[in-house]
Amino acid sequence: MPKRTYFKQEWINPQINSEWAEIILPVEDNPFAFLCILCKKKVNLSNMGRQSIISHLKSTQHIKNTKLRSSNVKIDTFTQVNGNKEVYIENTQVTDTKTDQNQNKIYDQIHVNNIQMGKYFNKPNVFSAEIRWVFHLIESHSSYSSCSKTIPVLKKMFFDSNIAQNMSLGPTKASYLLVYGLAPYFTDILEKTLKECEYVVVCFDESLNKVAQKGQMDLVLRYWDKEVNLVVSKYLKSVFIEGRATAENILKHFFGRYLINIFK
Repeated sequence: MPKRTYFKQEWINPQINSEWAEIILPVEDNPFAFLCILCKKKVNLSNMGRQSIISHLKSTQHIKNTKLRSSNVKIDTFTQVNGNKEVYIENTQVTDTKTDQNQNKIYDQIHVNNIQMGKYFNKPNVFSAEIRWVFHLIESHSSYSSCSKTIPVLKKMFFDSNIAQNMSLGPTKASYLLVYGLAPYFTDILEKTLKECEYVVVCFDESLNKVAQKGQMDLVLRYWDKEVNLVVSKYLKSVFIEGRATAENILKHFFGRYLINIFK
């Protein structure tokens, strides 16, 4: 007769088993079973070991409960002030830890605290982390597509961080944050700064863009920044020149309507 499998503590280690570590718990009076928090059900391990967990996760009822939990979050759980996980369990179990009803309440509360709270209350911090990562992409000359591989790595490295776990940054989102969010923001700051400058030096360089097969003129501004008491250089814009790069054509694009009006 095949031997029965004991519950292993490594199964609830997020670093080893991130797929189910937060939704299963050992059963106190039965070392041959585990408790699914979502289904509120004890499942026998039999002789299958971790395979029985995988099998349960694929069951119709578990999938249904997973979808239900993600769409129905109790509002009163967001207004309660709770201590840490260990203190909450200890204080609640004093009344009656052997009843399934109390166990279910404890498991539900832990699940909401550990999974849902970070999702709903850390959005500003998550958004800030995503923006900082976009800055990192620019400074390190990395591609947008690199987000698809680096963000999952960050989630594995910082498995205990709600911010890392809720980061959602792909190539499209990264480009939108930069082009439609950060670029206009810093352009506005630059424009306000230039209005306070008495003198501004405009540096330009025209060369052929081999991809677009057009003349590309890059514009850089140099001015005295009162906040740092230094001469600073700021990239302004790149414009594409139609036709030959004559002095007249360059001047025409130099005063183009898409540039910041730096002349008083």
